[in-house]
Amino acid sequence: MELTKKELLVFNYQLKILEKLYPSQATFFAKKRNTLNEGFVTKYRNMADFLFGELSEEDCLEVLNILDMYTAITSSLLKLEKSDNLHYHPFAKFNGFDGNNEGNRMAYVQYYMYDLDRFKEMRSVNKNSYNSGTPMLKIYRKMFQIWEGFGKDYNLSKEQIANVLGD
Repeated sequence: MELTKKELLVFNYQLKILEKLYPSQATFFAKKRNTLNEGFVTKYRNMADFLFGELSEEDCLEVLNILDMYTAITSSLLKLEKSDNLHYHPFAKFNGFDGNNEGNRMAYVQYYMYDLDRFKEMRSVNKNSYNSGTPMLKIYRKMFQIWEGFGKDYNLSKEQIANVLGD
């Protein structure tokens, strides 16, 4: 990627402004600015690595469907005895998405839960705790198919919860 002197200058000033606006991230922006100032062309592509890219409408809706499913699981689990083993199932609580492979979905969950103030019943104390550390999409899709087979019911029986969770 080649940049003109004018583009380099504009980006340089923008990064300098960002350093001042966000002191806690000043070092991060200073390193990006240094990349431009030194003319490290091979690193220009990495300038926006911290951006996740676009998440399609279809993918957004899939994430929302998964969150809806977990709303049903969460509310249905509340009706069971606290000692019931289903409360301790590894998928009984929403684990988020893998930050390395499903990062844009993970970011969408954080945005939807905290910025838009939705799905409060599933929130974690730590906003950054929705990194599952392992890919989850296949598992969620399988769970969703089962839940969908129950008519997307929000009042699941113990047996239905067990089926959705994969027990």
